[in-house]
Amino acid sequence: MKVINRLLFLVVLLISIALIPFKAFSVNRTDLNNRDGYVGFSFMNFGYKEFNPENGALFDREDGVIPGISILLAVSKNGWRVGGCFSLFMGGVDYNGYSQNLVTGALSPLATRTSQDIVDGYVFAEYRKSELSQTEVIPYFGLGYHYWLREIQNGIDDAGNFVPGLSETYDWKYVFVGAKHFISMTHRSELGIDFRLLRIIDPVMTIDLGFAGLPRVSYDLGPRFGWRLAIPWHSSLDSVAQFIIEPYIESWELGQSRVKYGFYEPPSKTRNYGISVGITQRF
Repeated sequence: MKVINRLLFLVVLLISIALIPFKAFSVNRTDLNNRDGYVGFSFMNFGYKEFNPENGALFDREDGVIPGISILLAVSKNGWRVGGCFSLFMGGVDYNGYSQNLVTGALSPLATRTSQDIVDGYVFAEYRKSELSQTEVIPYFGLGYHYWLREIQNGIDDAGNFVPGLSETYDWKYVFVGAKHFISMTHRSELGIDFRLLRIIDPVMTIDLGFAGLPRVSYDLGPRFGWRLAIPWHSSLDSVAQFIIEPYIESWELGQSRVKYGFYEPPSKTRNYGISVGITQRF
């Protein structure tokens, strides 16, 4: 219910931005007063690793390409641009790690698949002095919410043992600051660089421990920093629409949890890279 309420809040926020009275923000290219929307598709190479907190050795890793969609709505007024973005990625990736015997503690290599559902939404504000400037750096800031459903599928380890799957959910809030800059390539296109630094707040992992005869348990994870770098290329389709191609890379870390019921969540690192393609239009 908590996740549903937060996602509903993000949807309502995006709709509210789109319905702001048009008279207050008439389309005027010279004073940067307008509204804009973006719809894009992305292919993201998902990369996740968990580590032994004692010696840093790799516990397990997950790798694979996941498709996704993003929707953004924003309003501009007197140089300020305020908006919200929602994205959804769903797909399966490869899992390579270990199973552990609950009696002896022995480890055995395990290869299987995991199902990934990743939902992210954020609101932002940015400021630019002039639409025509080629030297301006555009600063921005914002806050967001991230939800990740990770379902490790059943498998057979190298010792021939059946290993039941696990269902885990991760969620956290985050704040970020960033800057971007664009240069004209031709009279119809521009190339940019966009970098942001983020701080994860109150990350929590919840797991169903029914396989061990235990209840569903939540673990508080150590908050860490992350970052994202993108190289967007914009090409004008007409006076109000642009085609956008954006390669990107993003990374963040999560800290180790405390032990509960004899289990804990190890420290982890996520590094994704991909490319998104979409259309933006002012109206």
